[in-house]
Amino acid sequence: MGAAPTPPRQPPSPKRLGLGLAALALLSASLLALQVFSVDDDVFSELLPPSVEDAWEEVLQRASHTQVRTLSFSVCNGFANQRLSLVFGLVIAKQLGRVVVLPQMLLNGMQTSDENREASDTPSSTPFEEFYDLQALRAALAPFHMRLLTHVQGAALPPSRSSANVTLAGSKPIESVVDHFALHQNRDHISMDCPALYLATGVVQAESKFIRAVLMGLRPSHTVEGYIRAAVERLGTFNFLHLRIERDWQAHCKRWAALSAMDGVVRDNCFNHTIDVHRAMTAMGFDRHVPVYIGSQWEQVRPRLVAESLSGMAAAGFTPIRSRSADSLPRELAALVDFELAMRAERFLGNSVSSFSALVILERHYRGLWAGYYNGGDIPLEQVSPA
Repeated sequence: MGAAPTPPRQPPSPKRLGLGLAALALLSASLLALQVFSVDDDVFSELLPPSVEDAWEEVLQRASHTQVRTLSFSVCNGFANQRLSLVFGLVIAKQLGRVVVLPQMLLNGMQTSDENREASDTPSSTPFEEFYDLQALRAALAPFHMRLLTHVQGAALPPSRSSANVTLAGSKPIESVVDHFALHQNRDHISMDCPALYLATGVVQAESKFIRAVLMGLRPSHTVEGYIRAAVERLGTFNFLHLRIERDWQAHCKRWAALSAMDGVVRDNCFNHTIDVHRAMTAMGFDRHVPVYIGSQWEQVRPRLVAESLSGMAAAGFTPIRSRSADSLPRELAALVDFELAMRAERFLGNSVSSFSALVILERHYRGLWAGYYNGGDIPLEQVSPA
């Protein structure tokens, strides 16, 4: 049976979040509503546009005559890893004071092994703005004077006089971004591989306000939002259960547990209470009258295990609903739909070892929403994310 289900952490109070975050959220919302964008560098000075889009048209016109120092990065396989890649890549760009060329996003990325992290520019990739609302992110990061270019806009810039390709894979967590990239500080363009989880805890904590602004600014694109709203209308009031029961997850749990032999850290909570998750839901006081939307990769599951888990929920009085919110979408866009449904549910229950669940828990706590996990233990992602 394993350890007893871990009670959900209490959502942070407004006092704990701090007035600074509240002010930042208010400022970001105001910027988004007014569509005002401002920057203070010499290259972009005297810029007072009527809208964010007009601002960037003028930025590109000026950049065509001036060398702009830029940074680009790739993303890792898997929806949550792509989201983390964006967060960590933007932190690095902020600390280096560089314009960001946003990456192409994977449509069907899946991390099937610890080595299968890196994404390439393949036919299965698509522009950032197909996933997320570009103007919302620009507005959210405007108070930090961040400048973001799309992949196409980056390609339209004058050719770099000098560039550097930086490999992060296999390196230790970066304690100082400026020192790590010092050798390349005079290069016009820096490109790097997937930056997810390569920043030390101290760097992440120091940028906690910025990271929260990034996460708040990663709003779904208008197209994806249409799928989300349609699903919400069908579901009404619902709770969300992220059930990690797929074949690749079971393989991941074996690799995860094997790491204990290397560092002595106990990792025995990866698959706990997956089959009898209804016990955790009962212990945490889930309302049996509220249907439970279950997010999982159904094509990857073992039918016997799923049947056992779902029958246990039904016998306990819960109404499980399998996720079918975006069957026509590619895998990673469908995952974004599920992520947003998890954010908009009454309650969220997930697996703390899963980076998808961990991000939902983190972001729901930012917003004062209920979130918990059924597998016991801790949340590994907390070690490299702002608590």
